[in-house]
Amino acid sequence: MHVRLYVLVTVALALLLMASSALSATTIKPVVGLTLNDARGQLVGTVIDVADGQQATVVLKVGTRMLLFHATRDGLRETGNTFGTPLMYASIDCSGEGFDAHNPDDVRGDPINFFQSVVFMSANKLYTASGPAKAVLVKSMTDEQTGACEVQGEPFEVVAVPLQFLTDLPFQSPFAIRGIALGD
Repeated sequence: MHVRLYVLVTVALALLLMASSALSATTIKPVVGLTLNDARGQLVGTVIDVADGQQATVVLKVGTRMLLFHATRDGLRETGNTFGTPLMYASIDCSGEGFDAHNPDDVRGDPINFFQSVVFMSANKLYTASGPAKAVLVKSMTDEQTGACEVQGEPFEVVAVPLQFLTDLPFQSPFAIRGIALGD
């Protein structure tokens, strides 16, 4: 009696395991080849995640770097804490070396290595850190979206990271994943 019950339980477990493996084999499928394209159909990068159909995380290759960006229907922005700051300048006409105001004390670990591995974006232009953060007397700033120069009425001092220009991003919104517009 115990042997028969043991055999029945063993067969039932084996059937459950086979059913669950067949179920997982049919429900888990790789997503291959999702790409983000701009308004002209130009390939922007490979989509690695989409949140609520509103924002995609995209990998772009810039030179030898693989960079993560967030894309919405209307634009690209970099990931991490490098979004939302205009470029700042010690000159009154946005010329010379640009700076990004990020406090190195807010970064865990080595801030110099962190900032040199981060890409900063302003008006579809990419920059990377070119040295350690330092105090800068800001006299002008560029608008993050348009790149227009804005002269500051009163100069102010800020701890900022010096930036080196990498490249322009030549893409035009709206952005779409294989013809499905983000945010629709």
